[in-house]
Amino acid sequence: MLNKSGFIDAVCSQIPEEEYNFIFDGITESIESIYKYKNSVVGMLEAISMSYDSSSMDLDAIFSKISDPG
Repeated sequence: MLNKSGFIDAVCSQIPEEEYNFIFDGITESIESIYKYKNSVVGMLEAISMSYDSSSMDLDAIFSKISDPG
């Protein structure tokens, strides 16, 4: 809706190019970091531990050992 109306283009055209590139790069890096974390072992175990009851699986202990191996 905002894109079709031209609102986003109007806002983006008012942002200086250097600042726009800085914001765009920051958003891109944040998204990449989120995907890397979610696809990591720790991220997958966190997702599993949220899906299952902690009493049926001791994922908290596994998660803790992987997060802090030393």
